[in-house]
Amino acid sequence: MNDPASLPPTRRRARIGFAFATLAAGLIDVVVNPASINPDGVAYIEVGRAILAGHREGIVGYWSPLYATIVAAVLALFRATPATEVLIARSVNVLFFLIAALAFESLVTAVLTLLRATGPVANELLWRIPAYAVFLWTCVRNIGIAEITPDLGVAAATFAATAMVLDDAVGTPARRALWLGLTLGVGYLDKAVRSEEHTSELQSH
Repeated sequence: MNDPASLPPTRRRARIGFAFATLAAGLIDVVVNPASINPDGVAYIEVGRAILAGHREGIVGYWSPLYATIVAAVLALFRATPATEVLIARSVNVLFFLIAALAFESLVTAVLTLLRATGPVANELLWRIPAYAVFLWTCVRNIGIAEITPDLGVAAATFAATAMVLDDAVGTPARRALWLGLTLGVGYLDKAVRSEEHTSELQSH
């Protein structure tokens, strides 16, 4: 991102407003029903604990190894109790939500840069405000920050990877390919890989 001091006032104000809206949305979604947890969330926590304990059965084809390990590591770091583990696990998603917001901001900036290459952009706010609104609606309403799932991490990786593809200023082609590959790899490991064989095995039990 550009140096904030060198940004046009409208872009700076838009980014500040987006940052406040993102933080507020994340906190509100987490504190509502703080003790509830989705069924997949329980599985991710248990899988992560198994991986951290060195149990090979924690590595399965159905549950995301990276996300589960991150959640379990944070729970262990803060010594979560049964009364606090749900709130701490949700806090991990708030972090992923903020990372997704940064990646989305990079994507919006990359798109506007491409538009300027074809002609002047009269008012950035007409592009940024609807884009920010769609981001917040999608992450809060459709994905759910309070849901203990890896979807926000996948969204962050997708936004970041798309921004890299569109932005020629990331670096040399080799360096950009390296970062793109790492970003896509993290997004892949962050999401459950649902193999048909393992799904059939689960259904048979």
